[in-house]
Amino acid sequence: MKNGTIHSWLSRDKHSRQPLWAVPHQKSGYDILTGLNNMIIDLPKSTEGKLTHDTDNNTKQQVIEKAYSLAHENEHLYGCCSQCVLAAIQEVMGIVDDATFKAAHGLAGGGALMTGGTCGALAGGMLAISSVYGRSREDFSNGQNVQLYKQSYKLSRQLYNRFVAEYGGPLCAVVQTDLMGRSFNMWDREDYAAFEGAGGHLDKCPSVTGNVAAWTVELLLDAQEKAEQPQK
Repeated sequence: MKNGTIHSWLSRDKHSRQPLWAVPHQKSGYDILTGLNNMIIDLPKSTEGKLTHDTDNNTKQQVIEKAYSLAHENEHLYGCCSQCVLAAIQEVMGIVDDATFKAAHGLAGGGALMTGGTCGALAGGMLAISSVYGRSREDFSNGQNVQLYKQSYKLSRQLYNRFVAEYGGPLCAVVQTDLMGRSFNMWDREDYAAFEGAGGHLDKCPSVTGNVAAWTVELLLDAQEKAEQPQK
């Protein structure tokens, strides 16, 4: 693993389970998400940029590590990197509503599985940040709460920079090349099989989704801690 990469603590017996994308009748691509909503529990949602996470029973590092573990397992078992990041963050922090989760589906694999756009995991992390700090529909044209939604850009930029430093660029194809030596045509059956054979859903993309989920949670927790500090 590269320096700065959060190592996986997923047990190998979890990897022994047959992931949905390995079922023979599945088509190529990420058409494997049936049942993912069943693993999302009903959690308290954030309000007015306030994060809701269990700080009594979990240290900050434990929350970050759990986000990595969940996102890694989500991508290994279910696919759709953008949703896998959001599902993990939703579970550990109580933010991201189900409408946002659903809307993220088409962002996977660089958008529409075309690999030429922004990595879906990175896009998912930015969506999570914006679910807390982004501009609301109410504020869309009234000029209110400008500083709050500027925070969305600031934190997303930090996430973007960390991602690019790790993988060499924000694009799905760039990440695939960095991790597997080349990019793949996710709409071609043979090339998709080659992607899987290179560890696409075994550990390569799961490690990316895990990192993005962990980095995003860390950024959100740091921002919340800073906001809760007494003003000098």
